Amino acid sequence: METIQVKEIHQLYGRASMSVPEDSALDYVIALFGHERHLQGIFRVDSNGKFVGMVSRFDLLRWAQFKLYGGEKIKKIPANELLGLAKDTKAKDLEKDGSGSFSLKEDDTLQTALDLMISYEEDIIPVLNSEGKIIGDLSLSELLSKALEVGK
Repeated sequence: METIQVKEIHQLYGRASMSVPEDSALDYVIALFGHERHLQGIFRVDSNGKFVGMVSRFDLLRWAQFKLYGGEKIKKIPANELLGLAKDTKAKDLEKDGSGSFSLKEDDTLQTALDLMISYEEDIIPVLNSEGKIIGDLSLSELLSKALEVGK
């Protein structure tokens, strides 16, 4: 699978993500996830359409746990992130540090994709063009399909 490139599979099942302006309100992003059940991630873009960060389903799980049960139930989250969960009003407040660098190019290999997804513990990753604009996403479903195909 090392020689397989992202461009070969990142559009197998269509988009599992959506893009929103970088300063989108958190309530808006939560509503999108609630109404668009196929979404796996929401990518934030700047005014030029360039990728700047991502809100994932896992980010929303952490937010929901904090809102419903408070900080004492949350493990493995640094104090500065807990503070962010308490004060969040924008989608960017919810993101993990470094989500703006979590992306692929079409000529990256699937090994690079897998390494990033495992490192960031995410099941979807944006695919960017040379200008940093989102041209698609790569989901776990697409990777699994390719792994099954290669395994036969």
